[in-house]
Amino acid sequence: MKLDIQEILERFALIASLPMEEAVGYTALCSDAAGELTRRLRGTVSENNASRLEPAAASLAYYRYAMYQAANAEDFTVGDITVASGRDDKVRLAREVWMEAEREIADLLSDDGFVFRGVRV
Repeated sequence: MKLDIQEILERFALIASLPMEEAVGYTALCSDAAGELTRRLRGTVSENNASRLEPAAASLAYYRYAMYQAANAEDFTVGDITVASGRDDKVRLAREVWMEAEREIADLLSDDGFVFRGVRV
């Protein structure tokens, strides 16, 4: 199963409030997000369920985009005035968008989280 990178890119542009001309520069980011979700799939996914993965891939791409933007953002000061980029809020909101999208497709993904099985004494 292959996700539609163009669909993911269009959704990414919408979430990131970027014109498509600028968003095209992030095609690899969207493709990487699609690849990660595909690798995490529990098994074979129907076409109907596959369409649920594209918005999630766009959300994951946006979260990574926000982190990259925050890493490159700088505050600056002119006289007594400091201008901050608000990068922490953007990353926090992007993470919330991604976490919600991940919850929406949790039934399709293998759980790679920690499992505590018990202790024998």
